[in-house]
Amino acid sequence: MKGLQCFFVILVILSSHCRKNHKPLAPSKPKGSDTVYVDWECEYIVNVSDPDRDSVQVQFVWGDGTISFWSDFVASGGEVVMQKVWDRSGEFYVKARARDRRGDFSSYSDSLKVKVLNVWNKIYQDFGKAYATLICPANKGGYVVGGHTTIRSFDSNFRNVILLFKIDERGNVKWRRTFSIGKDCKPWAICSSKIGGYVVVGTYTWGIQSGRNIFVLKIDEEGNLVWQRSLENHEFGRDVAICSDAEFGFLLVANIYLNETGERRILAIKLDSLGKIVWQKEFGEDRDVYAYDVCLTHDSCYLVVGYVNIPSVGNSLMYVFKFNQSGELIWEKSFGSGWENEATCITESDQYEYLIAGSTVPTEGKNARVVLLKIDGSGNVLWLKEYKAEASDAPQAICKARDGGYVVLVSSAIWEAGDVFAYVLKVDKDGNCLWEKSWSISGADVLLDIAPAEDGGFVMAGFNDFGIHLIKMSINGEAPELWKELLEDW
Repeated sequence: MKGLQCFFVILVILSSHCRKNHKPLAPSKPKGSDTVYVDWECEYIVNVSDPDRDSVQVQFVWGDGTISFWSDFVASGGEVVMQKVWDRSGEFYVKARARDRRGDFSSYSDSLKVKVLNVWNKIYQDFGKAYATLICPANKGGYVVGGHTTIRSFDSNFRNVILLFKIDERGNVKWRRTFSIGKDCKPWAICSSKIGGYVVVGTYTWGIQSGRNIFVLKIDEEGNLVWQRSLENHEFGRDVAICSDAEFGFLLVANIYLNETGERRILAIKLDSLGKIVWQKEFGEDRDVYAYDVCLTHDSCYLVVGYVNIPSVGNSLMYVFKFNQSGELIWEKSFGSGWENEATCITESDQYEYLIAGSTVPTEGKNARVVLLKIDGSGNVLWLKEYKAEASDAPQAICKARDGGYVVLVSSAIWEAGDVFAYVLKVDKDGNCLWEKSWSISGADVLLDIAPAEDGGFVMAGFNDFGIHLIKMSINGEAPELWKELLEDW
């Protein structure tokens, strides 16, 4: 009897090993996020099945040249979950295959198309109480960010020092430097040098009762100081701008107060490659004028934008003027129809055209509205458009997009609900609105500058209650949110 039982056991074992094995079925199409961000961990799921009810394991092919390890064995009819951290942007096709315990493979599943964006939203708290006011593309990739931070001096008083740091395309800090000039120094503009490095310009004081002065400093690609200059022979306004000239020098534009009445002139200063003054000239004689930005034109001249006060009617107009490499005025024009108008930033376009961003206040007591004005090299208006978002501040920065459009940054804007946000507007080459975005964390975000990214997106720099705030967004304005839970952890 026992021998018969052993015979049947052996027969069952042999029959199980001799039956034909069927390969697993292809896993289901992967499920998971189809739009994700570089460096974020994402989860993908497939369901598996085996005709012989064998347990199987799964391997994912990510489409970026990498594959996953084989998962643990799961029962037929189960699901497999796998995590993936994407390390570069692009469009990838994710698929999976299964393997049973006998080593037979399934065919591949249908593919899930995944769009990976190099976008991020970061708070930098390692700099202490710091503020970012400017950003520009670095000459060797990444970005140089500037601002100021507060430190305690030897006399136990607090003062502002210049903060400059470089980040890579993912927002990681590569180096950081601080420079001290006077007691309250703040950088307001930056431009790259044609012979390498960067020139930063800003203002400083020597104390509460002293007037505002201007500093100009140049750093190399690693942030080391090359030279530094100071301008202290005028009472300067806060706003100052700089751009590279047609050779290796720079053109600085500042505002000076002439008397106790507050009347102002615009001062243009030509600097050579070592920061030495070549010439300086005042503009806006017999008027009260103010400048915000400057750019080099296609014909190696300069365009300056700002505003001019008109005392006879009690309002202001956009003020734009052009001069050559010797400081000789070529033309000057004013624009606007509302109560108050000002032009705050300018960028060159194609075909010898220029886009100016500014604001207009329709009537006294109302909020400003964003205005874009496109002109040719002679100052003729090609088009002028207003936009629906009412701004509590005029546009802070403008940059050209890879697709021929423009992105305009307003540090804060008032929407219908009355909340205050950092506001970004994207328009095409004709000024038609393509999209608009806003950011706010506890209603405290201030974004002051924007720079184009190598992938067609943009990086914005500013600050909020938590520290320096940098946002990398895609060409379509996509950017991750700063999750509330993370802010509470901070």
